[in-house]
Formats: sequence, structure tokens, C-alpha cells
Amino acid sequence: MLTLKFRAVNSAGKTMKKIEDRLALGVDRGGTGTRLTLINGRGEELKRASFPTSAFRSLPALILRTAAAWKLGPDAPAVIATRGAMTKKWRKPFLLKALKGRINLVDVISDAQAAYLAAHGGGDGALLIAGTGSVGFLKGRGGRFRKIGGLGPASGDPGSGLWLGSRFLKGERRAVKGLDRRTRAAFAAEAVRRAEEGDTAALELVRAAQDRL
Repeated sequence: MLTLKFRAVNSAGKTMKKIEDRLALGVDRGGTGTRLTLINGRGEELKRASFPTSAFRSLPALILRTAAAWKLGPDAPAVIATRGAMTKKWRKPFLLKALKGRINLVDVISDAQAAYLAAHGGGDGALLIAGTGSVGFLKGRGGRFRKIGGLGPASGDPGSGLWLGSRFLKGERRAVKGLDRRTRAAFAAEAVRRAEEGDTAALELVRAAQDRL
């Protein structure tokens, strides 16, 4: 979960609300699912809502519907972590414009960066994510983030659930055409289950995925 820490003060520098009464919204939009989480000033989770990931341009409407249901005002701070934030530079200004005056959007970051911060905080380190897609994310000297992979469906993101599930389906001679990436990626679990049961072909495929990761 992406945790926000914030301190609301008035012009005299006095705290405006008790820390437990302040609210913030975190949005985590991945390749398969989108999760919205409401937290208080202590970082405690109060509410959560999950939805299948849909078209990016529908994200503001989803956020606003959820914010209204949770009775969040326009001053409530929010951070959105979404795939494509680093490579598709138009996404951040699009969200800032769409949510202006309705949600206090503090920042838009990569979902991989959010996962990195959850794992390492502000320290140096590396993170490998293998979900629907796959990406390596690291932070080195100077505080600069570097992304490896995470190129999206067109590349197949080697070693990812999509990569593994698609190849498993082909090996089973099942029809792949017409299946969306969420459906194909879900077959990665079947490939891993078969490998654990000793299926030679599945075991070789899972090993190949691990090699690419």
C-alpha cells in the first residue's frame, strides 16, 4: 500500500485536524487491477475498493465516484501510482487537469516506483515485479530511479504472467486469438501448478520465465 504522510496547518502554524481525522487517497493502477485505498494521518487503512483495470482515460471518473462515496472533499491529498507513468509523459498532466479542484492530486508516479517505495522507502535498492507484466526497478547513487523492462504487452514483458500464460496456452494448443491479456496472464498460475506437479513441459516453461526475469 502506498502510504502518505502529511501535516495540515493553518496560517498561524497550528495543526488544523487531529492526525487520525485527516484522510488521504492512494490509487494503484496495475495491468490487471486498480485498487483505491483510504488512509488516515497515521497511515492506517480505513477503506479499500478494487476494480478491473479499464481504459486509462476512464480513471478520473472512477476516482471521483469512489471519492464521492467515501465523502472526500477537494482538499484530501491523493497520489496515483499507474503503469506507464514514466514512459507516457502525457498521463500526469492529463490527470492533474481532469481532477483539478475536485481532488488534491499531489503526484502521479509509476506503479513500480510505488512498489519500490513500499519495499525500500527512500533507501537504495532494487525491486523485481512479475505480475501481468514484468519490470525491474532500482534506485542508485544520486537518488535516480532506473527502470528495466516494463515495456508493455507489445513486447510481452519476458518472464511476466502474460508471457508465461500465453506460451502455456500455445503449448496446450489452445486458442489464444481473441483472449485479452488479463485472461492469458491468468493461465500463468496453471503453468506453475503443472510445473509443481512435475509436468516436464510446464517445468521447462517456468524455468525459461525465471531465466528471463
